[in-house]
Amino acid sequence: MVKRYIDAYSASSVIGFSSEDILHITNIYTQAEESWSHTIKNWLLDKNESCDTILRFKSQIDAYSNFLASVAELARSKWTEFDLKMMGVGLSIMLITLVIQFLGIKRINRTCGVYFPFPGDSCTSFGLILSIFIVMIRACSFLSNSYILEEGKVAIFLLATTGILKFRNSILKNKMLLEVVMLMTSPMNLQAVVFLLLVFILRLAIEIGLSKQAFSSGLTTIPVWMYIAEIVPVLALVLLAYLLYRSIDDSACWLQKFVISGTILSYALIAVHWTVESKLVSTSLMLQGFGKGLIPRIIYAIGIGQLLMLALGRLFCKERALDSRKGLILKVVAMLSPWSSTVIMISGKQGPLVALASIIGDWCIMRLENLEHESKDGSIGTLSLSPLSITQWSLLAVSLFFCTGHWCAFDGLRYGAAFVGFEDFILVRQAILLTIDTFGFSILLPIFGLPFLVAIQYPSIQSNQRKRFIFTQLSRAYLIYGLITATTVTFTVICVMIQRRHLMVWGLFAPKFVFDVVGLLLSDCLILLSSLYYFS
Repeated sequence: MVKRYIDAYSASSVIGFSSEDILHITNIYTQAEESWSHTIKNWLLDKNESCDTILRFKSQIDAYSNFLASVAELARSKWTEFDLKMMGVGLSIMLITLVIQFLGIKRINRTCGVYFPFPGDSCTSFGLILSIFIVMIRACSFLSNSYILEEGKVAIFLLATTGILKFRNSILKNKMLLEVVMLMTSPMNLQAVVFLLLVFILRLAIEIGLSKQAFSSGLTTIPVWMYIAEIVPVLALVLLAYLLYRSIDDSACWLQKFVISGTILSYALIAVHWTVESKLVSTSLMLQGFGKGLIPRIIYAIGIGQLLMLALGRLFCKERALDSRKGLILKVVAMLSPWSSTVIMISGKQGPLVALASIIGDWCIMRLENLEHESKDGSIGTLSLSPLSITQWSLLAVSLFFCTGHWCAFDGLRYGAAFVGFEDFILVRQAILLTIDTFGFSILLPIFGLPFLVAIQYPSIQSNQRKRFIFTQLSRAYLIYGLITATTVTFTVICVMIQRRHLMVWGLFAPKFVFDVVGLLLSDCLILLSSLYYFS
């Protein structure tokens, strides 16, 4: 049976055993079979020689034991550890990537220093040191298997640490205010408090996500909770549509207005889809079939059409995204709109709530960054984007991954999301939908929305200088974000190399490695697409 399994595995697997290993195992098995047939013949001829028969059976058992031991050693070498040479090559590539990204950031900083010679102050240095410290803490923690199991909670802890330090800095900047009420009502303090409150809510959401089955089964029997679970997501969706509507103004070109209006229509279709599937509303079977299958496909089609229009939009709509703050903001909103409707549709009723949490968190990060710049003299050199804000942006994205009920294991994937709107299985289509559900809030939307951090820093200078400044700041932001992601993946590779013989290598370390590598590849591709979109 073991031999048949080895043969079947080698024939069907893409990365099966090598021909030399199969030949070695086959020779041992053939010798054991020949020994067994020889033992049977001798036993039939010499039934009276009991002592010789026992010795022959012992030798036969030893022959089969040798075969099983050889198979176990081969399986252990192939299945319970990674190829050390290939891991070394991968680690070398990651280290070279880190050096290239670091040199790229250094060169951009020099470029900013040449064209904008005002140096940053001590707050910028503190933000840089704190960012490096937090990224290295998170990266080095991957060497612990206990951390991998609690990665979401640690990311929330690090995010809360940055929020507390921002709150402390905001209090120090307003230390001349003696009244507590006046201190707490200053804009910077209020946004820091809102950010910390949001982090606390995300921490609770991670706990609920990790125990979502027990949590849901205990609350679905409560009538009040059933109404809340049905109504609150729709209200959040209405609020998102209102925010999109408010973002449209006269400075937007017709293409951006059309794309944003299409997303508002998709939000309305999502609300209809949830209403049709609701247990609180009785609908006909035909309407249920329409809402379950056709509406998601319409939303996907609208999203694809919006992306195609944005890709071809420069042929019909001349934009000056780098000339004004509002132009860049509208361009970012236009890109996020088609992706947001698809991500929310696939994520289910938690989607609008997570989207609102992401908007609030990103808004707090932007406002705190903007208020820090307003407290300076307003010169161009002091408008350099703080690495701490980009680190917060990255930590918030990681936290949203766990808040949506995912974790770095194959059983942490929401396989049902791949079949939203479809019943049959097509590998490429279902893989795309599952990828959007898994990394939509944690990679896709944060990367396309990262220029929001740059949009708050438009200096009062000439148009061509402003274009150069914004171009360098966008490049610097994406390089720092990519460096943060690549650093964590590099330490994941080191962890897998160290733990390659660990008992839980395929149950814990390998899934973490797969998730991080796929996330890194997806991040690099999205950063490339974002650069082509925003820099074109």
